[in-house]
Amino acid sequence: MMLGYCKQKGLRVSRRSLPPGFQHRKEQVSLAEEKAGLTFIAFITHITFIQPKLPQILLGNEHLFTWKLLNDLIHVTPSNFRVWRRVSSWNNHKVMCQILVLLKNCLKDYLDTHQIVLLMDAARCHFHTTIFSLANRLGIRLVYVPRKLTWLLQPLDTHCFAQLKRLLKQKWVELRVASESGVVSHAAWLAAVFGIAQKLFCGTKWTPAFKALLDETEGFSARVQKELSWKGPRPIPAEALSEEQLESIFPKRAHVNRASLLKWCLPEPKAKPKAKPKAKAGASPSAAASSSSDAPGVVGEDPSGPISSHTRAKKRKLMEGLFAM
Repeated sequence: MMLGYCKQKGLRVSRRSLPPGFQHRKEQVSLAEEKAGLTFIAFITHITFIQPKLPQILLGNEHLFTWKLLNDLIHVTPSNFRVWRRVSSWNNHKVMCQILVLLKNCLKDYLDTHQIVLLMDAARCHFHTTIFSLANRLGIRLVYVPRKLTWLLQPLDTHCFAQLKRLLKQKWVELRVASESGVVSHAAWLAAVFGIAQKLFCGTKWTPAFKALLDETEGFSARVQKELSWKGPRPIPAEALSEEQLESIFPKRAHVNRASLLKWCLPEPKAKPKAKPKAKAGASPSAAASSSSDAPGVVGEDPSGPISSHTRAKKRKLMEGLFAM
């Protein structure tokens, strides 16, 4: 997501249409400002009363999200929005782990009645062994959209982001027109982003977005079947995905630990029997056998060979002790 919609294409006024004494003026924007961007990590659900509880995260670097800007945003940030200041504006494995913890904390009141299922695309920042392990500990089920099918199977991409971008562009133009200098401050723009996103996410019923992907009774929707050129419905398998199927979902040459990702549905591996202790180096077979049988109160014999003098002396002392009792 761009921090602003600077230098966007739109209606152009020819020179002949300009009033006398006026001339075209380019938008005064630095190259860094033009290319500045942040990551908007959004969540939607088909359950209406849970949607306001879902976190919405703006991730920006230290140059964009200055401490002064964060202080200006304190009083205009909705309760379910988070503004994270990090070294980079890009998502990564460490940030994903923080997102999983935040998601569970926001939905803690529904953990006894609902199962958290997180649907994501197969971007490399979304999958890693550390992410799989943490999700298993938190009780979150991770589901990944196969590569190159995000446009078809990701509800945010099919029903949400296009509306959000259109509304943001309109708001950017309105703010520029209302500004005397034509410049929109970061604080004013992010406050507008909060309002637009909050109204869109909480004011829209997202059930059609999920039904366009999957129907509880009929399986994959008719739209998905048509786009994939399937003839007739395809059954949804109940067993865990195989290694070959996982390779078709994630990017090429990606290393995905199947046991870690699907730990919640795979059978527990059988415990291996403990290995017998090895004899010490240099010890004879008779000495190794005698050491295992020389327990207090037990008299053992070594059937593999003659009894050594050391073993005979130990047995004599043991027998004297038993008679003394």
